[in-house]
Amino acid sequence: NLLISTTVEYNVFARAAFPFFTSLQNNKSFPASVLSLEIDVQEPIFGSATLNKISSLVTNDQPLILKGTPIYKSFLNIKYSIPAEKAKEILIKSGAGLYTNTIIYTITPQ
Repeated sequence: NLLISTTVEYNVFARAAFPFFTSLQNNKSFPASVLSLEIDVQEPIFGSATLNKISSLVTNDQPLILKGTPIYKSFLNIKYSIPAEKAKEILIKSGAGLYTNTIIYTITPQ
């Protein structure tokens, strides 16, 4: 969950801190770009905001929410997924283990 509370219009961007998810257990990695994310909309709290799906996470800021309207202490559910074709192509080759990366969310006023 991501908590947003703002009195002004805003944008939310997301990016990976590193280009790869890495494992300290087996010295393997896979690209951050296999991960996609989007806002899981449960209720209409966004008004006329544009909600974008990020289909390939990279290290550059990508818009997740554009033209968000003022909002008070609302939790955003973020859905993370890896498409089956990418899982088969990349993840299976990387092997089982714990892989880490950091996703950075930036909230800016419009």
